[in-house]
Amino acid sequence: MRALLNPRWLILINTLPLFVLFWLYLGMYQVIHTRLDEMHIQYWVIFGGVLAALGIGTLGYAIFCIARKQSLSKWFAIAALITYIPFLYIYFQYASDIIPWSIPDWMLTVQDLPLYTGTFIMPTLAYAVFVMVVALTREAQKHKAWLNLLITAGIPLLWYLFFTIVQPMWSYSYSRTYEHVMAVLTISSTVIFLFFFARTIYILTQKQSEFLKRYSLLWKIPILVVCPLLGLMLNNGDLAQDRYLQFIFGDFMATSFYVLAVITGGLLCIPNVNRFFPRLVLFILRSFTFTFTLYFFLVFLPYLPLSVFAIIAVGVGFLMLSPVALFLVHTKALVTDFKFLVQRVNKRIVAVLFLISLMVIPIAIISDYRAEKTALHQALDFVYAPDLSNTEPTTIDTTALHGVLNYIAKNKVQRWGNNNNTPYLTPLYNWLVLDNMMLSDRKINTLSCIYTGSADFEVWDNWRGNISNEVYIDTTLTTSHYNAAEQYWTSTIDLTLLNEGNQQGEYETTFSLPEGSWISNYYLVIEGEKVPGILAEKKAATWIYDQITSYRRDPGILHYLEGNEVAFKVFPCEPKVARTTGLEIIHKEPFHLQLDSFQVFLGDTVHQPTTSEPMWASNKGVAYLPAALKATLPKVQRTPYYHFVVDCSVNGYPADSSIWQIESLLQQNLLTSENARVTFANSYSHTQPLTGEWKNELKNYPIQGGFFLEKALREIYFHHYQSNESTFPIVVVITPAMWEAIFNKGLADFQITFPESDIYYHANGKQLTPYHLSKPQLPINDSLQQNTIQAITKLEVLAWPSVNEPKAYVTNNHEGSIVLASSDLDFETIALEKKTWQSGLALQGYWLSHQLHPEQTDKEWLCLVKHSFEAQLMSPVTSFISLEDEAQRQVLTNKQQQVLAGKSSLDIEEESTRMTEPGLIVLALIALFLIYYKRIITFIQRKWQQL
Repeated sequence: MRALLNPRWLILINTLPLFVLFWLYLGMYQVIHTRLDEMHIQYWVIFGGVLAALGIGTLGYAIFCIARKQSLSKWFAIAALITYIPFLYIYFQYASDIIPWSIPDWMLTVQDLPLYTGTFIMPTLAYAVFVMVVALTREAQKHKAWLNLLITAGIPLLWYLFFTIVQPMWSYSYSRTYEHVMAVLTISSTVIFLFFFARTIYILTQKQSEFLKRYSLLWKIPILVVCPLLGLMLNNGDLAQDRYLQFIFGDFMATSFYVLAVITGGLLCIPNVNRFFPRLVLFILRSFTFTFTLYFFLVFLPYLPLSVFAIIAVGVGFLMLSPVALFLVHTKALVTDFKFLVQRVNKRIVAVLFLISLMVIPIAIISDYRAEKTALHQALDFVYAPDLSNTEPTTIDTTALHGVLNYIAKNKVQRWGNNNNTPYLTPLYNWLVLDNMMLSDRKINTLSCIYTGSADFEVWDNWRGNISNEVYIDTTLTTSHYNAAEQYWTSTIDLTLLNEGNQQGEYETTFSLPEGSWISNYYLVIEGEKVPGILAEKKAATWIYDQITSYRRDPGILHYLEGNEVAFKVFPCEPKVARTTGLEIIHKEPFHLQLDSFQVFLGDTVHQPTTSEPMWASNKGVAYLPAALKATLPKVQRTPYYHFVVDCSVNGYPADSSIWQIESLLQQNLLTSENARVTFANSYSHTQPLTGEWKNELKNYPIQGGFFLEKALREIYFHHYQSNESTFPIVVVITPAMWEAIFNKGLADFQITFPESDIYYHANGKQLTPYHLSKPQLPINDSLQQNTIQAITKLEVLAWPSVNEPKAYVTNNHEGSIVLASSDLDFETIALEKKTWQSGLALQGYWLSHQLHPEQTDKEWLCLVKHSFEAQLMSPVTSFISLEDEAQRQVLTNKQQQVLAGKSSLDIEEESTRMTEPGLIVLALIALFLIYYKRIITFIQRKWQQL
């Protein structure tokens, strides 16, 4: 055991944690320093300097001892306790001055960072206590374990008597001096309690008496087996029905925790033998389970300061100390085994065996997490980045996927103050599996529906409170400038917003841009200053907007929804107070823009030249066809054919019913069966001609998962677009419940593949109900629209450049259209100029190509963001956002870096994520106890008097 007095341990226990702590604080300071006044900055300098001095002093002492080849002394332990404990105490007194309450949680790079100070210093304090135990118990044979145990038990007993007898009868006047004295007594008694508790265990493990050897199981089984199991059961709610007491220290419900607790305690209860091979096996097994012991020791280490009061308040509070006892006994056993084995084999071999055994559990955990990451990424790629050209069946381990989704959902939900996370393992999981990102509730349920046919996970919608909907546009002002050299317009729209309500409100609207127009700038007037918008990655921008509005500060945001539809929000709008905002659009041709009740005209027809030639982007992969050119293109009436999509999910029709509906529709002769095709769709999809043995194949097709209709539709239109034929599909869906069809989003971004019409149909018996592909689950109820199959068959499209050799078919209307010369553009070979119309056209071409080839999402997504930044034009993966100060902009930068480093289909957490280690809960309680000591005592006294 004295080997643990080696000064090298200080580098691991003190220097490394303090280095990490300083690194975390540096990151925090870089974000919030602009919001700190001079007094707060002085606190940062003072406390940072003192902590640095303590850390450097400890490191210097460790280096001195290493150079002198001497062990740590009791004087080091005393010095550590009388310096670090006062530092922590004073630090918690001034924590709100170091990070003021005015700094919102979402701006903190790490949540609850002040409490990290206690977490990272706690190992030094525990180590100092252990050093004192060893230094003051040099001859364990002369010390009595029962006497030390009696002192240990006496300390909480004295506090109990004080609270129940002395305190109610004591008349005193409250003062800060009294508060500090009581805090010092509390801390001192806790240190003494832990010292004598650790000393009791140390004496028991060091004693060599025959009595203790013969009857060691009398104390080992209760301490090493029973107490850990009771502690797990109590924490997991097995011993109490009160939901408020469940998962206080984290979620340890996994069976492996119970199994390892029994194995670990059992191995330590086995008596040592003096034969080499059995002792070697025992050493390897004990080394293997030492990871479990070390894990729970670290988990409960921050709780040690509250152990005395936990014993007073809760009869089973002593269970908090079982990880410490287990750690001391386990360490002693390994040291004893090591000394025995090195007498018979080389020391390095034993050390290697120890390290290998120690790493078995961590490697197994990491391997399991890697497997889950693979299953999750395969599922995400299949759903959000599918290879639409791949007709081969894809299989995914749905059992592994369900386990991943269950783990993510469980660790997201925290209710009633309980902690559903598993300390240290949850952050490791989030890092290895989720790249420190998250899956939104919607995606969790979508994946579950696709692969199981039902939403198996409970989700909680974020609540933002009551926001007034009485904010509207009061006035508009537009100006347009024509760039004759580049032949495009730059138009600005200045908006005045007014709130007629009696509370803060949020202005929110959507508008649609025509083809060939892009947003190139945005601004919001904040406190009289015109703040330009920042072009940022879309997920990061929308996340920070939601965070800021929850604190009722000033953001404004613009971002694409689907297709050319743009969302526009400004917050807050005070009652009866006007707000000014505006945006800039570059466009090729004049157009009318509908903004709520206002219709503004951008550009003018006087200066607009008539162009009848295609306009190519610099990459030559995408072209814009002006309205004048489209007026000269030949009209084509392509031949329609049926494409049936049959729901083969667990919620679909029986095969015979689907066959009957298809045959009934064919008998109506709305379309011929020539060229008709059918897709069998559930989690996956399979397409074939409606000929031959299609009925038998439908009957034998596996029934599984959910009805993933979006992917089936995208595959249908993709293959039709790629073939560039003179036919087009009319899709009819055969399913009993359209509301159970699964969509991530509509097909507005896929418009290029269906120029005739964006309508598809749901067959219910012999009746066909039309739906829009852009809003695929809302039936069309407008009787004025020509939604019948007969009407759609008569629609004409335009062939470009000619009927005989068409490169593309475009919608027959009076607006410009964008076409792709190639469906697979090279995203990396071109640099875009800043804020030019041609750059916008190139960006749009990249986006359309990306929609046709989403299998390259992870690679192309970064290029799309990068090109949008280069061009300084908003794209479907970026957003314009106006922020009120530098701190918010720094948070946006940090969040954007996190998003861009992760997988594109992962999300940012819906809420600010707090540190999952339970030590922070305890340290918060300590801080509250020290700050509100008098109130706590008064509360206890009042309750006692009531009894």
